[in-house]
This record gives sequence, C-alpha cells and structure tokens, in this order.
Amino acid sequence: TGNLFSDQDVQAIIEAAPGLVVLDEAYTAFTQYDSQKWLVEHRHVVIMRTVSKMGLAGLRLGFCFAHPAITNELEKVRLPYNINCLTQHTAEFILKHADILEAQTQALRKLRSQLNDQLSLFSCFEVFPSEANFLLVRVLPNELSAREIFTALKERGVLIKCLDGGHPLLAQCLRFTVGSEEENQALISALKDIYR
Repeated sequence: TGNLFSDQDVQAIIEAAPGLVVLDEAYTAFTQYDSQKWLVEHRHVVIMRTVSKMGLAGLRLGFCFAHPAITNELEKVRLPYNINCLTQHTAEFILKHADILEAQTQALRKLRSQLNDQLSLFSCFEVFPSEANFLLVRVLPNELSAREIFTALKERGVLIKCLDGGHPLLAQCLRFTVGSEEENQALISALKDIYR
C-alpha cells in the first residue's frame, strides 16, 4: 500500500515476537523514516533493503542490516559468488555518489505529492497516504469500476497496476506509479478524458 506502520505497532510486534522480525524497507528511499534505531536495542530485528528503488533496478541487489549473531548465521547459507563482480563494482561506485540517487528520490517525492493532489481532485478516488514511489487509490462507487478504468487508461496508452481481485482488502484498488512530470500529466489527462 506504500504506507508506514507506526512506531508503536512496530515496537509491539518486535516485543511480542519470539523469533526474527524482518522489516522490509524496499521503498526506504522515498521516505524520511529510518528504522535502524530498532537494531540498537533488539538483536532479533533484521532490516532488508534493495538498491532497486534507488534507481538501480537492473542490478538486482539487496542487502540487510542485522546483529552480527544473525549475519554470521546468514553467511553459513549464503551461496558463494552470489553477487557477480559487475554488480558489486557498480554498487560500490554508485553508492559513492549517493547524493545523485538522493536527488532523484527527492524529486520523485515532490512529484508524488503533486500527483497525490491531482488524483485527490477526482471525486471517484480515495487516495491513500504513500511513502513509496506509487500511490494506491480506491475507486469509489460510481459508473466505472477499477478494472474499467484500468482498461480505459490502457487504451489511451497509460499502463497502471490493477490490484482489484488480488486481495479482498484491495477491492476496487489501482496503483499509480509516480513517473516524470510528463508521464504524470499524461495519466491525469487520460483520466480527465475518461471522466469528461
């Protein structure tokens, strides 16, 4: 859904869990929240991240933060040469220039806010808060269903994700990826054309 759990909820889970608690932070580049504080006091917390959402999806590289007791156990099952040298050198190079990646994600956060505002103007949409590079929208009861909007957008050259039917809680939901300003405007223009 692109939103965050509250600190109180995360803490309750961490304190109640008899085993590992894994925090998936694939979209951490698009939020100011940092969960590494949980590692300080809780040895059973593992934080997983990826460089994919930082603009490097083709690298297929993920990593984790955890207490040494956990990482030592992970080392025992890690396959040798699980990261090729090109991926490794590319990641090392780009992480030395993290400011460029931060500027990209900062720009996308601004575009996400603008797209949120534009989608909220459609009375048929309930736009959920997002800390990711997409916006989850529920289509409210009206003349078109989520699937019909998905199809109508596709016919206009705009491809989004239809989540309707994937889970009962996602009934009548669509997911709009935040694109460039031009891509976002193409989406809004197509929606206006559908609803004119």
